This record gives sequence, structure tokens and C-alpha cells, in this order.
Amino acid sequence: MMRFVPTIAIPILVGLPVSMQASLEVAFTATVSGVVCAVGVSRSSLAAVTTGAVIALIAVTLAQWESPSSIGAASAAVFGLAILLLVEGTYFTHRYRKALVARIVWRRQGIWWAARAAMALGASLLVAALASALAPLLPAFPALFLAGGGVLLVFAAALPFGRKSEN
Repeated sequence: MMRFVPTIAIPILVGLPVSMQASLEVAFTATVSGVVCAVGVSRSSLAAVTTGAVIALIAVTLAQWESPSSIGAASAAVFGLAILLLVEGTYFTHRYRKALVARIVWRRQGIWWAARAAMALGASLLVAALASALAPLLPAFPALFLAGGGVLLVFAAALPFGRKSEN
């Protein structure tokens, strides 16, 4: 039953675009992403889960573009953490698919996920606070370069969490 832990993320990935009151097409795209993610989790298929996560990201992007309401920084961070839990959890369950995994391993993995989520949430809220504080001070053109630098810093911060393939 522990292999179904990543399914916790699916309602968040489907619910956020739907809750933004966008069009029926966006709701359909979000539902398709949920179905693809559920199939991927049930088969421990990292390719299907990644495809579902990409479709969910497309759905939330379309919802953001169409909807009169916008999502806040906390909602975007929770959405990103849901994608992280979905992909990381599926990878973990795929890796130990036929192995007998002790509960202590699951506990340690859960602690690792919680610590990683807390750091990511804190970093995203810090970036959002800095961006809202600096936005009125900068003209439009340099702000683009600052945003690009922020994206590069996020990627640089994510590098220590990357893992080498064990194959």
C-alpha cells in the first residue's frame, strides 16, 4: 500500500486548475492529467507520471492565462511540491517495486520529502517576497534579466538534490 503514497498529489494537480474557474477545456486537460498520473502511479511508470505532470503543468498554465483570478505564491509552491511528491514517490516505488522495504526506510524517505518540501516552500516564499519588494523599484527591461537570474538560481539550488542513476 505504500506504493500509492504519490496519489496524494493527484487531487492537487487536478484541483488547482479546476478551482481557478477556467474553461471546460482546461478542466478536461486537468482531468486527463489526473488519469495519466493515476495510471502511472498504479504501474510505477515514471514516464507516465512525468507525462501526467507535464499535462497538469500545461493545464495550470492555461487556467492562469484564461482565468480572471490568479494563483498566489503559496498555491504555486504547493502545486510544485505536489509534482515533486508525485515524481519522486513514483521513482522511489519503482526502484523498490519488488523488494521488501522496511517501514523505517519509508519513514526516513518521508522525513527526507518533508525536509525537502519545507526548504522548497521557504525558498519560494522568500523569492516571492523579494520579487514583490523589488518590482516597484525596477524598470521593466532590467526586471527581465533579474527574473532570468532568479530562474538560474533556482536551478542552481536544485542541483544538490539531483541524483546519479544507479544503473
